[in-house]
Amino acid sequence: MSHEGTVRFQTPGGTLLLVEQEHALPLVHLSIILRTGGVHDPIGLSGLTRLTARMLRMGTRKLDQAEVDERIDSMGAHLGIGCAASYVQIGGASH
Repeated sequence: MSHEGTVRFQTPGGTLLLVEQEHALPLVHLSIILRTGGVHDPIGLSGLTRLTARMLRMGTRKLDQAEVDERIDSMGAHLGIGCAASYVQIGGASH
């Protein structure tokens, strides 16, 4: 079921994507919710999900954290990562 202007996709891996386009507005909003969280941490590794999520902003093999932040800022964008007991949310926007 889709709302007007919203297209629903499902990847072969089962990931649900909802895409809404409005070409009159030059912005991008992103929200990713992963069905994972602290309740799924292995016994003896409490905090693993939170640590892994925080590492998403620590850079890549080619870019350090400052370079990642610089690229995000240069687009007038922001990116945030949050953890809860049963999910991890990655969200951002560009204006």
